[in-house]
Amino acid sequence: DLVSFFLDEMAVAHAWQTLLGGRASRMLPHPIHLPPGLPLHFVVESALQVQDGRLGIGFASSTLRFPLFAVESFSVFLFLACVCNLVLLFVGRARREAYSAAIRFAFGARIANEVHFAVVEVSILAAAGCALSIPIAWSAAHFISRAIQSMPGFDTMETIHPSTSLTLEATAVLFLAAWLAVAAISVWNSQKTGGPMLRTGSRPATMRTNAWIIGFEVFASILLISASFTGFLGFQHLVHQPSGFSSEGTVLASLDMEASSTGTDNNSGLVTSKETRILDSITHSPGVRSVATINVAPLTGGLARDTIAVRGEDGSLRQQTVWPAEVSDQYFSAIGTSILRGRGFTHDDTEGEKICVVSRRAASSLFGSRNPLGEYLYHIATGAEKQPAVVYCRVVGVADNAHFTSISDPADDVVYRLSRQEWPNLVVRAETSGLAMGAIRSAAEVVDPAALYGDMSTIQQNIDDDLRLRKVITQSGILSAGVAAFILGIGFFGILSIQVVQRKREIGIQIAIGASQVQICLSLMKKFRRAVVIGLATGSGLALIASENLAKVYGLESRYAIWGYIGSLVFLGVLLTVAAFVPLMRALAVSPMECLSSE
Repeated sequence: DLVSFFLDEMAVAHAWQTLLGGRASRMLPHPIHLPPGLPLHFVVESALQVQDGRLGIGFASSTLRFPLFAVESFSVFLFLACVCNLVLLFVGRARREAYSAAIRFAFGARIANEVHFAVVEVSILAAAGCALSIPIAWSAAHFISRAIQSMPGFDTMETIHPSTSLTLEATAVLFLAAWLAVAAISVWNSQKTGGPMLRTGSRPATMRTNAWIIGFEVFASILLISASFTGFLGFQHLVHQPSGFSSEGTVLASLDMEASSTGTDNNSGLVTSKETRILDSITHSPGVRSVATINVAPLTGGLARDTIAVRGEDGSLRQQTVWPAEVSDQYFSAIGTSILRGRGFTHDDTEGEKICVVSRRAASSLFGSRNPLGEYLYHIATGAEKQPAVVYCRVVGVADNAHFTSISDPADDVVYRLSRQEWPNLVVRAETSGLAMGAIRSAAEVVDPAALYGDMSTIQQNIDDDLRLRKVITQSGILSAGVAAFILGIGFFGILSIQVVQRKREIGIQIAIGASQVQICLSLMKKFRRAVVIGLATGSGLALIASENLAKVYGLESRYAIWGYIGSLVFLGVLLTVAAFVPLMRALAVSPMECLSSE
């Protein structure tokens, strides 16, 4: 239910953005202002970009495909692991009660009675488990829903909880799996129990059917733990990678001057005058270092694309899609993006030819190994007839890479062109973010209180919002891996404990004839060696594939996937050692005299 609502919400948000240009939708974090006098065909081609109505759903599906697949995969593996532990529990119970069951069968009990008793018992346990898990599931859905609400554009989305029908379906699947498991175990054990056990007075032999269950749990655990390790490394990589912006004292805000102007004030001249007064007031506020404007603010959910051309060494024009950033002269000092080569902008550059600064990634894509300084970029207009290329700008500098679209995506190919007009999106850098926000708020209140559009945010807040969905998925993976490891630990502990109880006489004899502690431990582990090795081998293959794909999603190198797999192996080894410690200590503490005297 949460996923379907999320898809519908994204479709509505994208429809507003497409049809209205973002001006009338409060879902969008920043308004889109079009310069007065701009030709209609340019608006349609470059600003609105009318698309197929199905793009909203397609965009949402492509965005959520990986997170949904990851969460669903975690759920399936956890469900199978829980079923395996349930089977282990009732196999151990059936083997432990085999002698009592043989007595009941000797007095006329039927297989149906055993199945009925086992089904009642597992129903009570499943009901208790559901009573505990349903509140946890609702809390998890509430957490995910609130995380989505905190993302830009989804603050109006309702808080979603699992529906009653979905809860009943999940509960029915759980009960059905439990009933089928215990019924099959009861029938199988009843066929193995009979008169020979009563005539000889012997207990059932050591169970041999549990090894494949432990093998599957090892398979599921290594896969989930390896994926969670790689996801954790990938998320840490995203958090600590350079964004290209300064996170100290940099604040983004938007002015909606047209919306705030009324009556005779609603003309472009007075709007520009108000914006200039606000910018001057912010500039002269205490603690403010730099103030700049930009057409589309970075990491706010906006998107800017344009196609420019560069002339090659053979004289031909080669087109390239870039992010066109229209900025004012103090932009680089305000946002904190470093100039690597050449220079930035000055106020004197507003006169004369159009100049621009390209990002390091854009310089590599456009010019290759050539020196970009002094080169020209061209714009090729499209219309009824092909127009000749016009000069877009001359490159005067190369800036460091910056992530405008998302931190989780590669750095954008950005072309910063010095704008000769002031855009409504502000970038203010001060000694602290509090001083920057105070300066913006004070300037807007003095000039026009209605000019401040939406909430102000720091660069770090935008980075955190951008990574919030990844953070939720990473946390879900770690939680799933932790639950899977806990289930494996309980299963391994339980099955070894049963082994120690059933083989107590054999262990006592081994100790009496001088077997070492290592030999006793190896003899107990021998029953599960093959299953664990097979589960580990098959799980490792899928774990490496999953880790490799996760590494690509997070933009990591292959070595991170290998490190994630190695970390999961170490963790799994420690887990099995801890789970086996108590049963093995009990086995080593068996008294040979007590075992032999009871014969």
